[in-house]
Amino acid sequence: MSRVVPRCWRSGSLLALLCSGAAGAAAADVPQFVFEAYPSDVLASKQLYHQNLAAAGSAVQNVPFYLLVPQLQRWVPGQVVRVAFNGGSKDLHQRIAGVANRWITETGINLRFSFTDNAGNFRTWTTDDAVYAAEVRIAFYTDARGGNWSHVGTDSTNVNLVGGLAGQASMNLGGFDRQLPIGWEGTVLHEFGHALGFEHEHQSPAGGCDFRFEDDPGYVATTDAAGWYTVDAQGRRPGLYTYLGGYSNRWPREKVDSNLKVLPVSSAFLVGAFDKNSIMKYQFPAFFFKAEGQSPCFTPNDNRKLSAEDIAGVRKTYPPDANVAATQITERRATLTQLLNAPKASAGVRTQTEAQLKAIAAQ
Repeated sequence: MSRVVPRCWRSGSLLALLCSGAAGAAAADVPQFVFEAYPSDVLASKQLYHQNLAAAGSAVQNVPFYLLVPQLQRWVPGQVVRVAFNGGSKDLHQRIAGVANRWITETGINLRFSFTDNAGNFRTWTTDDAVYAAEVRIAFYTDARGGNWSHVGTDSTNVNLVGGLAGQASMNLGGFDRQLPIGWEGTVLHEFGHALGFEHEHQSPAGGCDFRFEDDPGYVATTDAAGWYTVDAQGRRPGLYTYLGGYSNRWPREKVDSNLKVLPVSSAFLVGAFDKNSIMKYQFPAFFFKAEGQSPCFTPNDNRKLSAEDIAGVRKTYPPDANVAATQITERRATLTQLLNAPKASAGVRTQTEAQLKAIAAQ
């Protein structure tokens, strides 16, 4: 295992390694990792909406539910997705925009981000907004709404979700307005991958990630001076439910499952085989897996770029070929129409479906 160095902060593409003030032998055995995660109220609103969507989706023909959700989270091919900031300097906005646009410039997809208005000024949003300043609204919170997270695709404008209203952040880059962490480019690429409609790659049904959720047999709860769970006196390790439930992540079991376990619905079904080099996969330490460094989900190097499969996947989602894009739009319109007329569609599902049909009509 990597030794924890005193008083250091390393932020990779998908997580941060937080180093305690004093690195003892126990800390050397279990590194200290802080992961991105939705704030609890955002997660709860997503779960409730998906329950309502599942009830309505049963009436949709030819599109199974595991395909329905990722399909609805796509933007329309050819769409201009506006991005606005709450806080931060012009220089910071430029740097974030430059990295995010790699999803466009390195892939040639039929979609683009727009960060500036007609006068060339970076778009901004406020918590008082009643009208959307942008589809993607970035904040830099460090409080209970902090950390790094983003809504997935069109969830950013889903009024049924916390974070889907005009005066709410749909993406957060925690503390970037104070100091850019090492590896910040990978974090921006990852979060904008979510904004484009992609879930975590390590939650793909094709991945086979062998996470070590439970403690080693006989593990005795042991923490270091900073409060992190670590190995006990017999060298037994905490499982992920224990480890991530303690300092500093403090995730309840439900949040561990929502961030690590296989998704019942996944954009992986739209893209293809598992890609352990994807920018959408967390950079996990080996001790998270049963097979440790031999796990199919373990990658030893911090990833800060789009993989070949990331590029292929986003090109499939937003095809450059106009005829392919037109066919995709026609199919989605038919799906949305079925969903709108579904007998069990809640008012919230109908509202979001109508908004998506309007977005298609606007193209």
